[in-house]
Amino acid sequence: MTFKSDVMDNFLGDFTKKFLENQRNIEPFKYYDFYRIGLLFLEFCTSEKKAYSNYTPLNKVDISNISSILFDIIQLLKTNRFVLISTPSPSQCYHLISPIQSANDDQSFNKETKDVFPIPPRIDDIIFATRSSNFMSQLDRLQKLEIKNDDMDSVHFIVHPENLEEEEFSNLRSYLNSRLEHKGEKKYPKLCVISSIQSHDPKYPKKDINQEDIKKFKDLTISIREQSYIDNQHKYKLYVSPQSGCGKTRKIIEDNGKNNTLVNHFIDLTVKSIPRFEDNKNNIHITISEDLNSNNFDFFDQFYILSQLGYIFYPNGSSMLVDPSNSSTFYFEIPISSKKFKVENFPIAIKNEDYINVSPNGKNNED
Repeated sequence: MTFKSDVMDNFLGDFTKKFLENQRNIEPFKYYDFYRIGLLFLEFCTSEKKAYSNYTPLNKVDISNISSILFDIIQLLKTNRFVLISTPSPSQCYHLISPIQSANDDQSFNKETKDVFPIPPRIDDIIFATRSSNFMSQLDRLQKLEIKNDDMDSVHFIVHPENLEEEEFSNLRSYLNSRLEHKGEKKYPKLCVISSIQSHDPKYPKKDINQEDIKKFKDLTISIREQSYIDNQHKYKLYVSPQSGCGKTRKIIEDNGKNNTLVNHFIDLTVKSIPRFEDNKNNIHITISEDLNSNNFDFFDQFYILSQLGYIFYPNGSSMLVDPSNSSTFYFEIPISSKKFKVENFPIAIKNEDYINVSPNGKNNED
């Protein structure tokens, strides 16, 4: 929930004193678990709601243009406990995660629902299936969640599994086949497998998403990012051009303005982790290398989490928490020709007005 400024400082101060400081006896791992802290925060909100009555609840986000699609997905999850969702391309998989999570968390969600509360997913609920993601250990963790009967109401996601090695993909298929044998049993967690793979096997519960609907999911992802309790004020802009040499970098420098510091990062296949930039209030220019093709998503997996949740964990155990109040602008520059590129194909959800197509004369193309 988003609080008015006149009570925010006192509210968070009391939460820290009354709850977090009483948790020092637990293991450091759990103390810095954002999900645990979130549960403590909800407990605090419940116990202190009379003392803090001057708050503004979250605004709901409009889902009226895709409510029927979301309803079909939620019904498949309720009936089967898992569903395969296909998108036209693997880079579009990200746009479905937050909308599905938000619809699932709305206890009154039905076919007539026109809006839902914007609820981003938990970081532990998402398995990004890439070669560097240690997929098998994460799949094993998901199987143990079944045994422990944990988190039954949350949706777990396996995203773009087409990038797995052959053995890993075979293990995933075996896991899904085992789920088929227990289809609908509530002891298993809800699971969405989102990929660009078109499954023609009728035994799997599935839902296909077309290009036009991807646009709607992309816009809804932006609304959830901006309206959720994370209160993300960062801006994201994407620069393309019909051909190289049109002046995308020059246009970014011009749009950034003379009075704003611009920090540059070049991302290619040698970059294993997202750069750290939580300690500055500068704008960020991210140039995506040409060799970071559509099947290399490690950077975007991390950046999606950062943009939607405001924090990420690194493989070495460290974390990065970005202050949403800094209001930085992230300028993405990609070498893909705008002649065959659509803004909804970019992994990070970008507003249509922030998709800048730079023409050879350095101006914006209107298309």
